[in-house]
Amino acid sequence: LAVGVSTSSFSLEGMQPGWDLNSCAYHGDDGRVFFGNTCVSSFPKFGPGDTVGCGMSCDGGLFFTRNGAFLGFVRDVTQHLCNARGTSRVLYPTVGVDSLCPVEINWGRRPFEYGFEEAGREGLSHVDSLTGVARRIGAGWPTDRLSQLIEEEGGQCAIQ
Repeated sequence: LAVGVSTSSFSLEGMQPGWDLNSCAYHGDDGRVFFGNTCVSSFPKFGPGDTVGCGMSCDGGLFFTRNGAFLGFVRDVTQHLCNARGTSRVLYPTVGVDSLCPVEINWGRRPFEYGFEEAGREGLSHVDSLTGVARRIGAGWPTDRLSQLIEEEGGQCAIQ
């Protein structure tokens, strides 16, 4: 599973977010954050039962959370994504799935596990909003149903 953001030019088939210059994502299998297929940061691995969040600060810093805890920022990535040739300068919450393990997606219709009150306590008062949360929960959903769910919630789905 990979959680992050992408531009409208990101291919929704054949690759995980973060493996090209049109996306950036935190990967659960190794804990690395990829942009342009280059590791730009590392955090703890995540898997079944974990809740992972991706957010963006007002100054464009992309950050990640795991189980309600702030992990850190990945700076300058959003600037590169928004300035890429042929993109709309809009970033979309993106979840890449390459397993049969189901995910639960929260694009903000429910409270996030990582709260804005916590952001203020951690000196992150400039945090604007979370862009996506994915929670791995049990076994096997069909990928077409997952794709439909993500589209209903307003995100993009990359299924490998």
